Amino acid sequence: APKLLKYAGANSALRLKAVLDFDDNGEQRKAGDEWLFEGPGTYTPRKEVSVEEHISATVIGTNQAVKLTAKKELIDRTGQRRVAGESWLVKQVGAYVPLAYEMVVSTENAYVVTDKQALHLRALKTFIDDFGQTRNNGDEWLVMKEQTETHILNVYEQLVAIIDMKTLNSRQYCVILNPFSSDGKNQFGKRKLVVGEKSFFLQPNEKMEKGIQDVFILCGDEGVVVKCIESFQDEIDNVIRVPGEQWVVRGPREYIPPVQVEVLQKRKSIPLDENEGIYVRNLMTGRVRAVIGNPYMLTQDEELWEKELPVGIEEFLRRDSLFEKSTRTSATSSSQTTKRDKSKVVTYRVPQNQAVQVYDYKAKTPRIIFGPDCLLSLITSTNAGLSGSNTHCRRWVSKSSRTPRHGHLISAASQTTKARLQDSLSCLARSPRRMFSSRHCGQ
Repeated sequence: APKLLKYAGANSALRLKAVLDFDDNGEQRKAGDEWLFEGPGTYTPRKEVSVEEHISATVIGTNQAVKLTAKKELIDRTGQRRVAGESWLVKQVGAYVPLAYEMVVSTENAYVVTDKQALHLRALKTFIDDFGQTRNNGDEWLVMKEQTETHILNVYEQLVAIIDMKTLNSRQYCVILNPFSSDGKNQFGKRKLVVGEKSFFLQPNEKMEKGIQDVFILCGDEGVVVKCIESFQDEIDNVIRVPGEQWVVRGPREYIPPVQVEVLQKRKSIPLDENEGIYVRNLMTGRVRAVIGNPYMLTQDEELWEKELPVGIEEFLRRDSLFEKSTRTSATSSSQTTKRDKSKVVTYRVPQNQAVQVYDYKAKTPRIIFGPDCLLSLITSTNAGLSGSNTHCRRWVSKSSRTPRHGHLISAASQTTKARLQDSLSCLARSPRRMFSSRHCGQ
């Protein structure tokens, strides 16, 4: 029965295959050879040839490419020899009809490269990229807008990530690990300081140590405790710092720590009135001392020390302090209990018409403090144990306008003693010379 002739339109072709050896208008065809009959045209069949398939052209748009793979050794349309299994791209805009031994793998779209984004690529094989640079297998690099506005991945390129630009303002900085050198190689193990204002992309294998950090703006009562991790010349104090050394950078100033320095802590001066103080412990010697009356900032070798007191003394200070008396009369704070800050110097305000008995356990002598007065518990020069136990002698100092009276570890007056002391005060008003006689004061 007669058969219709096959027609190949424009941008299409018929893939033919020789089943027998024959001469095709002067060209020798071997059995198994394949070739194309490209349209437009009508194909006249021959007994030595079979029609395998009808091939339509692949349209390549702007910022697109067709990825091809060779099924057999061939010479492509540009005249370049290809080996079996080799892949390449065709970027020419228009319709493309693949040859008989070419296979269309996919259509690749271009990535847009902007001022704020870059492409992080990795080489899958040693090759020469679109910019004429040789890339070795495993190399990583960035494609930025300075090189091209759009980029189509080569068959030997792998997209690792789309990198966003990092921006630092004038009050920010960052530390980059494994920075790139001038020859485009990572300096593994090194650190680089970048100070704003600046915009940049992180190169492959570069990382920010702690992200984008703010510059330390130190007021006059502020400072930062820093530690040297690598020897360097300190330009602030004009000294050479050695690893392990610690010091305090005090304000007012802007401070950006160099890569050889680690910031341990930011500190602020503690304001103290003339009747206020704190206990400070030296970490090197273990000694504890009291700082009273002036603002104080802890040094790199100091910390606040918490002073423990017996439960009875704690209850006495809480119950009999003027502050607690005033708060108990307030309706808003009647149900609240104020906890003592153990790092502050223990104080006791002796009200008017009252007295407190102070006993010196070291000298074994008692004395009486008459109000109104304020007592501060100091620390004598003894070492603090690692457990922080209360092994120190305490020295109570009177802060009244009269001549200061000194003593050591106290025993607060009991309620009975206080009553007797109050009775003594009333006796003193009547007969000062007989203040502590048993006949007038009930002793």
